[in-house]
Amino acid sequence: MPSNTVLVVIAIVIGSLFTSTASSSERVAPHDEIQESIVHLRRGDCPAAWKLLWPLAKAQNRRAFTLLAESLVTSGMNPPGLPKDDLGWKRTYLILALYGYDRESGLAGEELINLLRSYVIQQPDGSEVAQCLERNTDHSTCVKLAVTSKIVPSLSDFIREVDQESVRPDQPKCRPTRF
Repeated sequence: MPSNTVLVVIAIVIGSLFTSTASSSERVAPHDEIQESIVHLRRGDCPAAWKLLWPLAKAQNRRAFTLLAESLVTSGMNPPGLPKDDLGWKRTYLILALYGYDRESGLAGEELINLLRSYVIQQPDGSEVAQCLERNTDHSTCVKLAVTSKIVPSLSDFIREVDQESVRPDQPKCRPTRF
């Protein structure tokens, strides 16, 4: 009998460990800014998501750029002060999506390729950058080609442009989606 009691207690302890591990893995780890920003975006809290993603993007985190491009489309979250009109919106999207290019992302992948081939972008330069990305060439080579062709500004110029804007605590706001 005592041995059965010990086994039951051990089973309960092990079971509670698995339960607490599962529930803690479902929560966002405090140090995982990408996951935390996704939670904020789902809640419509664009200022909180921006505060997490922008420093990562400035540190050249491609996933942060991809999320910023995707959230520009899905949540209407744009960098403070940008874009001011439809052409500015496309420019901002192009910059974010190119620096964060992810073939697996429909918005920062296929849509970016389509935009690069469109009339909005100087041709044949835009198509050359699209081909570079599609060939699975080194991402930085394609970005350099886009910067040299003046399709997008350098990363440091874009960061400076965005950081010059004064950001209120409630910025950037989520806006109605573009699609």
